[in-house]
Amino acid sequence: MTLRLLGVWQDKDGKDTYVVKRDGNAYAITGIDNSSTYKLEARLLETGDVRILDITAKDQAPCQFPVHMPPRIWLEGTTLRMAFLDSDWLRQLAVQQLGAQKTEGLTVTGASADAVRSFLVRYGGDARAEGEEQVLFRAQ
Repeated sequence: MTLRLLGVWQDKDGKDTYVVKRDGNAYAITGIDNSSTYKLEARLLETGDVRILDITAKDQAPCQFPVHMPPRIWLEGTTLRMAFLDSDWLRQLAVQQLGAQKTEGLTVTGASADAVRSFLVRYGGDARAEGEEQVLFRAQ
């Protein structure tokens, strides 16, 4: 999986580009869109045939809590499909099991990164957890 995820990925219009490189036990992702460039870090979580990227901002301000943006991913040749795990069903489970709070359109928890990752591995493979699917293509 590691080598297949590395490289340059673009949306169908070529407006959004993601450069994925290895960075120790994680992935360094540089996102480029029409007006900005940003850096992300991702860790691959796998259980059975379920693969989830636990994405956080690489350059966070001091004292800022990490924001986890977890998509479930499917790699199929030169296509990378992903669906962010952001359903109401999953948010409700996070409230119940991680002590999360809903605020300003976000679900926030003080749980440890390990607890969040365990939660994602446990429930991320359920189709009820998935939001809208996005498709990226390997750049030529």
